Amino acid sequence: MDSSKIVSNYQRLKAERSNVEGLWDLVERFVMPYRSSNYHSKTDEGNIDWRKREIYDSTAPEAADALAASIQGSLITPSAKWFDLRFQKEEINKDQEAREWLEECADQIFMELQSSNFNLEAAESILDLVSYGTMGLIEEEDEDDNLVFSCAPVSDIYFEVGARGQVIRFYRKLEWTTVQLVDKFGEENIPSEILERDEPSKKYEVVWCIYEVPENKKADTSKTLAKDARPFGYKYVMVEGQEVLKDGGYYEMPAFVTRWRTTAGSSWGNSPAFKCMASIMDVNELAQLVLEEAALGIEPPLMTTQRGVMSDLDRSRAGITVVNTMQDIGLLPVGGDTNLALLDVQDLRNQIRRAFYEDQLQLKDSPAMTATEVNVRYELMQRLLGPTMGRLKSEFLDPLVTRTFAILYRQGKLPQAPEIVQTERAEMNIEYLGPLPRSQKLDSAQAIAGFLGQIGSLSQTFPEVLDIVDVDVAIKEMGDAAGVPTKCLKSDKEIKQIRQQRQQAMAQQAQVEQAKQAGEAMQAVGEGQQALPSDAIEDLQKSIGY
Repeated sequence: MDSSKIVSNYQRLKAERSNVEGLWDLVERFVMPYRSSNYHSKTDEGNIDWRKREIYDSTAPEAADALAASIQGSLITPSAKWFDLRFQKEEINKDQEAREWLEECADQIFMELQSSNFNLEAAESILDLVSYGTMGLIEEEDEDDNLVFSCAPVSDIYFEVGARGQVIRFYRKLEWTTVQLVDKFGEENIPSEILERDEPSKKYEVVWCIYEVPENKKADTSKTLAKDARPFGYKYVMVEGQEVLKDGGYYEMPAFVTRWRTTAGSSWGNSPAFKCMASIMDVNELAQLVLEEAALGIEPPLMTTQRGVMSDLDRSRAGITVVNTMQDIGLLPVGGDTNLALLDVQDLRNQIRRAFYEDQLQLKDSPAMTATEVNVRYELMQRLLGPTMGRLKSEFLDPLVTRTFAILYRQGKLPQAPEIVQTERAEMNIEYLGPLPRSQKLDSAQAIAGFLGQIGSLSQTFPEVLDIVDVDVAIKEMGDAAGVPTKCLKSDKEIKQIRQQRQQAMAQQAQVEQAKQAGEAMQAVGEGQQALPSDAIEDLQKSIGY
């Protein structure tokens, strides 16, 4: 893409989303107060009046924070590995060496993510997702081959999607001073007229565009490629003058754009804040009225006759006001039923909490829940957030893990792949192990355990039922559902060897027992022979022809 097309596409996308930005402005005012003030004409933070109060009720901000924290803790918790890798071909999964290699790769990916700023930036991105309905997270590499993530404010990003809904062009607006431009691109790459102006406080608009290169789609990204041979290219372009400041290429799309829900005809997502915005605005207005009514009750207005007050009215503490008579001044009766307003406020707060699933996702006020109740709560959460979880996996987590794997593989930070993986050109699937996905797997494990228990009980009366169950497969399925590492389980080959050795040992033991019994029988015969009288022995020998 040339610079003129990048700038024209960028300006077109800016014009097309003006209606969405009107709703984002309400979200920023009432759900994400003081987060960024993105949607106003602000050139710097000093222009924002932080004393101006626009929110009188914190239900929506608290509910948004709780939902974002619940999603992060249930899906990508930093306290434990939240994903695993499996081969698409089941026969390769049965190979112990291949499975152990894949687990080592997953462990290394998780460690690299934890050592980066992923968790911090992901938290900010998910907060954008639940409030503005769209999030943008960018994954890059620095000069030391470390992973670097950045949460792009939704106000600064634009994108175009392909036929399958995937992002094929990503635009990010950047506003940088001359110092920042020189630091990023070098003085030799900055237009001379900008350097000559020497305006330290002036910010220049730059668009960073990442775009798909169709002719490089099938490039082998496992190898080092020249920047113009990679599947994705990028350019930093000055909007004023359309000069290219820097260009290059990516092996994978580094920008992950995720939507909460989408509607036909719009590329942007809509969040829980969108559908309850009316309630959010109403509760703020009612809360403001309640505060004003409370202020009237604390400091009520006064009434007096036209000439009842002789001096200035002094309403300070211990103030003195001179009146003609003691009856010439009094409190002005004010109407209104504050209790009704409070009831409406509480009802609106409940509506907002339901919109953000707070009533379903938070622990109950009674004593701690049992393990069964926790699993039921996760199951309910999965049903409520099912479509969104699907989007998070396909638009965020799958590309994230895939790109991180590819980056580490190219950097040589992953162990050497076994021969079976190389010869089969094995492809992988990603399985998620967080509390929410694991709750689904635990249902399968509990079903298997319950079935085995029933078989064990029935076998006492009907031993033939034991022939039905493949115990090896059942136990491995239970271990896999519980997230047991492969290295804790023996391979099929090792199990076969152990059972063969056990059978040989049992056969040898049986032979020893038979020999022992035979020896005891011979000894008994000898002792019996000695006990017989000599004439009886002669008669016995004659009878058998001895």
